[in-house]
Amino acid sequence: MTRNILLVEDSRIQLSALSLELRDGGWNIIHAGDVGNALYQVEESQKRGEPVEMAAVDMGLPPDLGDPDHGGMVVIRKLREKFGMGFPIIAYTALSPKEIDYSYYVKQLLELRASFVFVRPMDVNFCDLVEYVWKGYVFLSPVPADFLSKAIADKPDPLDKDHWETLRYLDRQISYSQIGTAMGLSAEGVKARVGKIKEILIDLDEIPDDAQLDEIIQWYRQKKVRYTRS
Repeated sequence: MTRNILLVEDSRIQLSALSLELRDGGWNIIHAGDVGNALYQVEESQKRGEPVEMAAVDMGLPPDLGDPDHGGMVVIRKLREKFGMGFPIIAYTALSPKEIDYSYYVKQLLELRASFVFVRPMDVNFCDLVEYVWKGYVFLSPVPADFLSKAIADKPDPLDKDHWETLRYLDRQISYSQIGTAMGLSAEGVKARVGKIKEILIDLDEIPDDAQLDEIIQWYRQKKVRYTRS
């Protein structure tokens, strides 16, 4: 099955390499070379009845590489406004930490729930990383240990062990009864625990007040790495 990916890249060399990998992985490329064209292509693809289903965005786009609030970050923010937090996005760069402020990008991309990868050199196929993002994972690669402390403030784990275990089962898309059997609870007990998790996360502004179950599961997928939960 062919899927449509918006690839926002201004380098012909990089575009050629990434496009080859993505096409081999079954993706149809909708290409844009700058911010304005990216937004135009999104609209045009919808008019054709072939909407983009995820995006890969170069963080070094013009008009001004020196200003991180321009270029790729603008595209990502616009995509979030249009499609919401569930739309899969991977941001990438071939620039080293000496050339761009990694800590700034990590902070902004975490808040925008977008993945971030350094693509030069890279031992893994770019399309494989795209597939992980497509499945709902959010990751930072390589792990920016020197920049993470600047990017996010330390926060205590908001949930206890049983809460995380419940979320792990929910992520498997099984029923409350099945989860209860695995955890020694009734289905109502599981439901009550999920309600408590939702209450905690709403109080911490981690999810909206009207969050549904799929949004809680999405939160789990995105945050379990931060809190070293499996």
